[in-house]
Amino acid sequence: MTVTAQLDTGDYPTGIEISNKEMKELPITRDPWHGDWNYTLHPTHDTPEPH
Repeated sequence: MTVTAQLDTGDYPTGIEISNKEMKELPITRDPWHGDWNYTLHPTHDTPEPH
């Protein structure tokens, strides 16, 4: 397995809540093995480019 990581030093607000509807609309593909833990979150057209 190869893993690549990059430090993100951005500031992100805490305590943000999303509705169940918003959660269900996330572009997620769940893995067949423990899909509640293992999933892929796909970028959308409004996803900002990394710096």
